[in-house]
Amino acid sequence: MSHSDDEALALLALGESVGRADAAHVAGCPRCQSRLDQLSAVVSSARAIEPADYPVAPPPAVWRGITTELGIADGVVTPLPTGARSGGRRMWAVASVAAAIGLIVGGAGVATVLDRQPEATVVATAELGAMSEAGLTGTAVLHRGDAGNLLTVSIPGLPGDVDGYYEVWMATADAGTMIALGTLAPGAEATFTLPGGLDPAAFPVVDVSHEHFDGDPEHSAESLVRGQLQA
Repeated sequence: MSHSDDEALALLALGESVGRADAAHVAGCPRCQSRLDQLSAVVSSARAIEPADYPVAPPPAVWRGITTELGIADGVVTPLPTGARSGGRRMWAVASVAAAIGLIVGGAGVATVLDRQPEATVVATAELGAMSEAGLTGTAVLHRGDAGNLLTVSIPGLPGDVDGYYEVWMATADAGTMIALGTLAPGAEATFTLPGGLDPAAFPVVDVSHEHFDGDPEHSAESLVRGQLQA
């Protein structure tokens, strides 16, 4: 299935018009609609920013310190022209949500790129072994931070031309009970915030499956990798 590209989704999130083919596809595609919903939420939050929220330029002493530290003589900082929109409306539209697209690594909206802050402590890790002929492997790291438990999953080489999508699960030791955390995008490391009542000790197994757009929320029984968290 050919999905709408990031430029079309960015324009829709900004309230701009796109071609009929893209509009019709997004209206009937759960994957693209989920991505659009997430981008629209980011755009809505950005538009709520007021002038008081704008970043303040650092004083000249800060720039002097930077240039001195880097050994740059007579360092000059040139601000970008105000209001410039290089490349027209479409380039601006894509640029304005590029950061959001980079952060959206799963359709469920629960995965974010981990901001590795000092207060996030590693409490367990898992080597994710191959469970299919594809021979993929990966890692899972359980962090404990101020906001609760976070699980970071990485599978290098995850194919992008898949019919369906990838889902991350936590399961009991016998895999008899499984909890879906969210989707994993190819080529991205994803971090999931665990539900407050989910005890990682009771659900130590991390599983990534290949799912299909069939409306069935249950595990497809097509596991790609699996491993158990170890402290």
